[in-house]
Amino acid sequence: MFDYINYLYGIGLGPGDPELITLKALRILRACDVLLLPDSGRAMGILEGILTPEELGQKEVIPVKIPMTTDSIIIESAYTDVVNIIWPLLDMNKTVGYLTIGDPTIYSSFIPIKRILEFNGYRTKIINGIPSFLAVSAACNEILVNGTENLCINPSSSNLADTRIYMKKKHELSELIQALSNESDIDLLSVFGVSDCGLSTQRVYKTLDELLSDPPESYYTTIIVRHKMPKPI
Repeated sequence: MFDYINYLYGIGLGPGDPELITLKALRILRACDVLLLPDSGRAMGILEGILTPEELGQKEVIPVKIPMTTDSIIIESAYTDVVNIIWPLLDMNKTVGYLTIGDPTIYSSFIPIKRILEFNGYRTKIINGIPSFLAVSAACNEILVNGTENLCINPSSSNLADTRIYMKKKHELSELIQALSNESDIDLLSVFGVSDCGLSTQRVYKTLDELLSDPPESYYTTIIVRHKMPKPI
């Protein structure tokens, strides 16, 4: 049984495909009185594919703005504004869900909000979602890691991992793709990715050449680099 009241739930919606949501996340979504949506257009599109119009109509849906900037003053002010929306709702014993695309524990705006609320005595719970890189590997019909291989998420410049996952790189995508093409062992690597995975605007890039010829522009682009699987004997 769940004690839903007085918690802020960080709920992962998955990468975009409404079918890629966990049963637990669906149950918590249905129990929430209030849903907060950062990046409200994309999140709302996913949400509308998960809940029925009747279910959505029973909830208060609040869009919140989390600017994509490295300016600490602007971003801290945005988080404070969101927290100031949340705590009165919790004080009224509302069941509140903060929705994230993918998983709330991976590069998510839920993380600082969780910290601020807990510092001030409020309780939070994480409801996991399927992260984008898992959906990307499936969309490209590729394996991420095998056997004793290791995996590195969002490495800056390291090329030591067997598999590398690049996320949240909108302003560096072209540079990243070009840098990958210049790697000395590029012939030994498999490079693939997806932008807007699971949405109607999804684009799949199965090779580095495809990425080079028409680089993706979406912020929601994940690129995966791995050593090519050995051919079966």
